Amino acid sequence: MSDVARLPWVAGQIRVPNWLTPTQMGRALACPLSAILGSTLETDDRLPPDPRAILGTVLHKVVEDSAMGRVTFQGRPREALRHHLDRLLADQEKRLREIGLGRYVPLRSTQHYTEYLERVNRALRQAESFAREAAPHVAERTALRGQPADRAVPEQKVASESLRLVGRVDWWEEHGDEVKVRDLKTGVVREGDRIARHVEFQLRLYGLLAVEARPGKRVRLFVDHEGTEELPWGDAEEAETRAQVAAIRRDLPSGQVVDPTAVAQVGEACRWCDVRHHCVRYRTEAPRLWTTTDLGFVPPQDIAGDITEAVLQKDPTTVRLRDLGGRHVTIAALQALHGDFWLLPPTTQLWFFGLEPRGSTKDPDGRYRHPTNFRELAMGPGERPAWRLRVLRGL
Repeated sequence: MSDVARLPWVAGQIRVPNWLTPTQMGRALACPLSAILGSTLETDDRLPPDPRAILGTVLHKVVEDSAMGRVTFQGRPREALRHHLDRLLADQEKRLREIGLGRYVPLRSTQHYTEYLERVNRALRQAESFAREAAPHVAERTALRGQPADRAVPEQKVASESLRLVGRVDWWEEHGDEVKVRDLKTGVVREGDRIARHVEFQLRLYGLLAVEARPGKRVRLFVDHEGTEELPWGDAEEAETRAQVAAIRRDLPSGQVVDPTAVAQVGEACRWCDVRHHCVRYRTEAPRLWTTTDLGFVPPQDIAGDITEAVLQKDPTTVRLRDLGGRHVTIAALQALHGDFWLLPPTTQLWFFGLEPRGSTKDPDGRYRHPTNFRELAMGPGERPAWRLRVLRGL
């Protein structure tokens, strides 16, 4: 019998958490179910993370530690920060091995070298800048109570009972009647010529928390990425954001039990969702996404279907399926870590979450066309492996 893992069962009802973070609230804006499952499922129950996101977490930690005074600057600051980064990377890579993601190690090899260098150097510059700004204020770090004097505080916890929202602001500044909220981003934050909508919504939620914590003060929102960019925030933005939060809370009343199929939304957000394999609606509607050319968005690079021929032992890296949309599909360059494919008989249903396509994903008219040829490992120069791939047997 093959050791390929089974597709998970899904609960008929789930309970909404009493509190949500801005990140979870952002997920709820696109899909309420994703927000609930994303706040409750353990790491092992999720699809593998993108290694670029893991690197982003490490780089964010470097900046945070620098701002909090946890880095000892002796001699050249950049050298001290690089040494601190190396230690954090070593700790993270040790953990990746422990949780079965040893293929991500070394983490720098999971992305193009120029991209890695650019992200690291940008984070180190931010860390130096935050360390200089934080130095006079680190000792003043306190909870948000009363009306403190002017200060700058990294990693400030904020919460609102009325919004049932809790978060941690990367950088909080107070000067007289003004509060500045700054969010650190080490990855891509732009969509074309504007800040990405999910980044803007997250900052606006921090804006609401700041308004609740400091009524009467002017609140300003900033994103730190390649530079520091201010986002619009005033009465109109506040009213719009409160309306969005109220709508989400109507769909997800705190502490209540909801029907997963009623709150799930299948669409563009599925592409980034790490719990979509638990979603009945996604698993049911995915075949329609694979056979429609006028979706208006790119769905996840997933596929599922029945094995159409026995996998020969001489080539256990390739699987051929008739997918759930009736098409013939080939998945190549698979790793053995997903299970013994060659032991599976024809008609066994397999789900592949997070593949990479082979060839074009456009039809002759330039519309998106879901591939019929996929791969896991790189098969040509410049290709990126399907780091997030997870293979599961149908129920």
